[in-house]
Amino acid sequence: MTEYNNLLKFVFSVLISFVCISALPAAAQEQAPRSVGQRAQALQERRQHLEQDAADAQQEIETEYAKWVALINSGQTPDDTNVSDGLKFIARNRKFLPILNRQQKGDFYSALSAWVYYFDDKPDKAMRQIVSAYKITPQNTNVVKTYFALSLIYRDYSPLAEIIAAQEISPSVEEPSILQDSSYQQPSGAELNLDISRIRSDLLGKTFDIHSKISDYNSSLSGKKLACLFLWKLDPNELEKFTTAAVPAPVEKTAELVPSGESEFEETAGQQEQIYESRQETDKKNPEIDLFSQLQNQFAKNTDVVFAAVNFNAPDKAKNVKNWLAENPQQWQAVPPSAQLQQAVTSFIGSAPDTPMLLIISPDSAVRYLGNIDSFLPQMLISNILANLQEFADSNEPNQPLKLPKAPPLEEQTEDDEDQPQTTPQIEQAAPEPSPVERRAEQTPAQDRETPKETTPPAQPKNQIDEDFFDPRAETLIEHARAFFKIANRLQHHTYSKPVEMCKTVIKDYPNTKYSEQAGTLMRQVPERFRERFDITDEELGL
Repeated sequence: MTEYNNLLKFVFSVLISFVCISALPAAAQEQAPRSVGQRAQALQERRQHLEQDAADAQQEIETEYAKWVALINSGQTPDDTNVSDGLKFIARNRKFLPILNRQQKGDFYSALSAWVYYFDDKPDKAMRQIVSAYKITPQNTNVVKTYFALSLIYRDYSPLAEIIAAQEISPSVEEPSILQDSSYQQPSGAELNLDISRIRSDLLGKTFDIHSKISDYNSSLSGKKLACLFLWKLDPNELEKFTTAAVPAPVEKTAELVPSGESEFEETAGQQEQIYESRQETDKKNPEIDLFSQLQNQFAKNTDVVFAAVNFNAPDKAKNVKNWLAENPQQWQAVPPSAQLQQAVTSFIGSAPDTPMLLIISPDSAVRYLGNIDSFLPQMLISNILANLQEFADSNEPNQPLKLPKAPPLEEQTEDDEDQPQTTPQIEQAAPEPSPVERRAEQTPAQDRETPKETTPPAQPKNQIDEDFFDPRAETLIEHARAFFKIANRLQHHTYSKPVEMCKTVIKDYPNTKYSEQAGTLMRQVPERFRERFDITDEELGL
């Protein structure tokens, strides 16, 4: 009997053990979906927090951008401290850029970055940022003006016609889908003081040898100097008031340029006294004259630039113009009305100027600006030319632009993972960068400037990582690969094929970028026993 009872106990023990062992895989299978669901929920919460942080950062970015716009409009140059603070600001908020781009709000960040890099003397980075912003939100007027201004400063004239044409598209013409996006609202607030419609972009870079023509009026205008010419004329009705000369006042006389052999500007005896309008009233009627005087005063101590005003009133009114200048003395040099000089300028620009215009010609006789004077661009352009005067001297290729990176395609952006390390801004001071003229390349034809299907990262020397290169496709691949690796590391049967394939694609398509470096770091999670199966090399792992 005892043996029978022991046998029953043994049978029951075996049955119970079998049932328990059978239940373990089922329990594991029931818990797995709950674990994946919890991770997905945690990831969603982290994304929501990141989006909220991005919304808060957007307000700070707009405030910072407004501060820089005010600085640019005032014609001031930020000091090293302001530039350093700007670099730190854009580095701190870079992680929010994918979210802001997806919401069509990345234009503020990119436009701000472009100006910070401009004042930090990083032309390639400045253009990369503004090209990216223009492709995402070409409706933003500040982005358009920044793109136009930097292209002109860096002598990349090829995009200018496209920018102007885009601003003149008729509503009846079928527009690209991004221009028809009704969800985009033009940002309000600070706006750059620049009217691109008043700039003759079709003449930029063309040769106009004005130095030899103006040198007839004064020897200081001869030679290869930066020439800033003010094309102006007085209202005929006002000019008639200056038929006779007024009694000379005890003030400094205008530096007058009189060609040898001309006598229209000579003083004559027996001139009658005449009362003219006050200088203050004259400046109200001719604000451009006052702006040109202010511009001349900023560079008065620089002997490499010459400021002169070419008058376009009728040549037979030369005496009237002289009388007006005697009553309204200026510091800049005045070129009297000359039919020969007027004809030369008119033939080049196509017609006599109806409104005052500023013509800037570099020492290589190339036109660098022709347009209105009431904006920040002339002062910024003159400063840039004087700082790099050797680049604008005579050369076989005086008008070659900087070789600029292609813009990223218009794809849906994705946010960076919260665990991704942030980059710390580095202010490079030790080794000077090559000058822009050393980076000149042949100008790209218009048909080659279309948005590519896939962004090609700018060429980098081996082992040098471009931390500022941004591409939405690479961002998406890295994020998906990171998510797949997290799932694979938690499953019993590891499935590394998909994330490894994504990382290899990134390394192949985006070499020497932060994305290839991140892909190599991710693939190090693959155990060594599996690396041979996926043909993972040490070079891909960065070892």
